[in-house]
Amino acid sequence: MRASVAWTLLGIGLFGVSSAGAVLLTMDDVPPIHKAAWRLQATTLLLMPFAMAERKRTQKEEHRFGGREVPLFVSGTFLAAHFGLWIASLDMTSLTHSLLFVTSHPFLILFGMFLLRHPVGSKAIAGVVAGGIGAILTTGDLSSTGGATLTGDLVALAGAAAIVGYLAIGRSLRQEMSLFAYALPVTGIAALQLSLAALFLEPSASAGLFGWLGPGHLLAVAYLAFGPGLLGHTAINGAMRHIQPLIISVALTFEPIIGSIMGWTMGVSEIPGRWTVAGGLLMITGAILVIIDLEQSNSVDEPS
Repeated sequence: MRASVAWTLLGIGLFGVSSAGAVLLTMDDVPPIHKAAWRLQATTLLLMPFAMAERKRTQKEEHRFGGREVPLFVSGTFLAAHFGLWIASLDMTSLTHSLLFVTSHPFLILFGMFLLRHPVGSKAIAGVVAGGIGAILTTGDLSSTGGATLTGDLVALAGAAAIVGYLAIGRSLRQEMSLFAYALPVTGIAALQLSLAALFLEPSASAGLFGWLGPGHLLAVAYLAFGPGLLGHTAINGAMRHIQPLIISVALTFEPIIGSIMGWTMGVSEIPGRWTVAGGLLMITGAILVIIDLEQSNSVDEPS
């Protein structure tokens, strides 16, 4: 693969994952848990043919659960919590605030390392300080712009915490399972849990548990499944073979900027206030410092 193709894939993937928030906000007549359930229902259906094709050309052992049912279930639970919390936060705070806090998982990973007494480098410490100051600065716009609220920001942060659990379990399982053999059951479990949650937490919703199959929202949900869901992550995974993981991780920290621009151009969010811009840039800078430190630590720990 040419370098230009790899960079194109990264651009497509970054555009795909960044567009999800703006598209979800266009579905303003659907309650959040229903939107989360719809997205993962559609993604599960989309993954099925890919999983079957993969099963035919790979070793069957990679497609057997082999005692992995519990971690698969827990991983699916974390994924459901991530989407449920993040999509709920979109209705509670501004798009920019939601994206900034839901992508702050590098700070949470570092916090976990600190609790487990793993060594933390100077860049990571500087990154946490910058991120913390940035998060505080964003509160200057809580009462003045785009519906940003502290509650919504905290819900988005909880969504970031959930994705840390999903990534930790997924990293272990992916060493033993092929891509779609892992992605299909985990996404299916998350879709089922969110569907049940929608029934119990949003019983009066008129949208219906499978309402996305109607003409009103079919295109939006299909895009969420194919664009951010399949194409976005698949393109990023493809780029990883030819672009250093550090570069890709840093590129993904710009999701809040790209997603906010998309939301503004689509007319579903306002231009962020000056405190959000200043604080957001500090949070992104801090996240980049943390990522660089973590990548350098991993390269030192790996045997030569």
